[in-house]
Amino acid sequence: MNALTDPNGWFVRFTSRLLDLIVLGALTMVCCIPVVTIGAALSANHAVTINMALQKDTYLFANYFSAFGKNFKKATAIWLICLAGICLVGANFYLLLTKAELLGDTLQTVLFVAGCLLAVLLAFVIEFAFPLQARFENKIGVTLKNAFFISLAKFPTAFTMLVVHVLLVLVAAFFTVLIPVVIYVEFAFVTYFMAFSYIKVFASLGDKEAAQVLGYAKEEDKDSDEGEESDKKEEVTEVKAEEETDNGESESEEKKAVEETTEA
Repeated sequence: MNALTDPNGWFVRFTSRLLDLIVLGALTMVCCIPVVTIGAALSANHAVTINMALQKDTYLFANYFSAFGKNFKKATAIWLICLAGICLVGANFYLLLTKAELLGDTLQTVLFVAGCLLAVLLAFVIEFAFPLQARFENKIGVTLKNAFFISLAKFPTAFTMLVVHVLLVLVAAFFTVLIPVVIYVEFAFVTYFMAFSYIKVFASLGDKEAAQVLGYAKEEDKDSDEGEESDKKEEVTEVKAEEETDNGESESEEKKAVEETTEA
């Protein structure tokens, strides 16, 4: 069979995945239009791309809207909290840019440093909050706390993701006409490639499915299988010992019966 027409061939699988990502990007953009639904749209986007990274069969529309509805309340609350943080950071830098003459040098420095730190921490939280909401069932506060501590524990991964996002923001800032394209690329492709980093993080946190896909669970499974085999061997040995004991008791009873018969 021709490699280009083989349903299991690389070309068909590649084009199928590419089409899914193209549709996913457009679907996420449409669902973000009401603004208040951005959290649910991002969670659904991450749910689909993480399933793709986990090599699951993905029924795009069914999986997307299922995750959208399931995560709507909590993801929306997380988004509104993050939006409040974004507004706070924006107000801080707006104040520095427009009212600098009214502020002393010391206060300007304090506000600038505080704004930069808050922006970085907020970015780290946003990077992990929606993937965590898509993957795990937790309270809103727990999800935000986990997102913060995971970003610190996995700092190289979080920093790499932050650099990618900053580059996209810079492109959008300098070429405003490309803003829709940048957003689309983020939703369609960037989240997909970052999903592989997310499942590595989840695997290190005890996600058995992610660990199995990445091959981390092979040694553990092997050890558990060996343990089960040894347990079976011990059970067989015990059964044999019991059988030998029973046989010994029956033989001694037979001997007693023969002796009694002979005496009689």
